[in-house]
Amino acid sequence: MSAHSVKRHLDVDADGYDVQIRRLIPHYNEMISTGVEVLQALAPADAHVLDLGGGTGALSAAVLDGLPGVRITLLDVDPDMLAELREDNQQLAANMRETHDLCGEQNDVASTSLIEIWIDEAERRTWFRSRPAASSAASNWAERLRTNARPASLESRRPP
Repeated sequence: MSAHSVKRHLDVDADGYDVQIRRLIPHYNEMISTGVEVLQALAPADAHVLDLGGGTGALSAAVLDGLPGVRITLLDVDPDMLAELREDNQQLAANMRETHDLCGEQNDVASTSLIEIWIDEAERRTWFRSRPAASSAASNWAERLRTNARPASLESRRPP
């Protein structure tokens, strides 16, 4: 069996996915907003959210905007979608480096310090996106998705 591919299933390249998915699914943006609202109502402020089939990261980005204290694990088995996400993070890091330099030229130490944290986070996401699933749990989920097996459960633990 071949690996999952957005290109094969939807006949759209990863770089055009965010535009095409909004054409294929009516009210896509509202659906994402509703998902964020549900998480805001039900999830603890420091929840760990698993975004299965995370694609280019649109849902994860919306969740982080609406719940800035959560931690997100994005899992996708399509290498083209992960490459697109990696490229987006590389561009974000580059843009933040430019902003960091401008703040430094103005001797804005507070902003440069804060931006350094964001640059580190974007670069870490870029690094992880270029490697296979890091944990055995993620690998197991990825294998189940590749083979179209139906996952029985998702192990999670509640915060203390």
